[in-house]
Amino acid sequence: EETFLLTERDGRLSRVNGAEVVPVAQVEVTATGEGGLLGVALHPQFEQNRQFFVYATVDAPSGGIENQVQRWVLSEDEQQNKFIISINQVQIK
Repeated sequence: EETFLLTERDGRLSRVNGAEVVPVAQVEVTATGEGGLLGVALHPQFEQNRQFFVYATVDAPSGGIENQVQRWVLSEDEQQNKFIISINQVQIK
């Protein structure tokens, strides 16, 4: 059976193997409008370094919201994340 990662808009990231669904990380997100956990990509050497990247909507330090790319390292006992880049939201009126 194939194993894959399942993302949910509220920030949950789970590993799915057949009928088994195991939570592996909780990304802090702002799930308003079309925001939330928007995507995930595995590092090309994921099996060796356990790194993956998420694209998510979060509260901006200066107020409002922004989208960020974050690098995460998946381990059995803890999840580590590192901010990579933020993309300001543009309000269209």
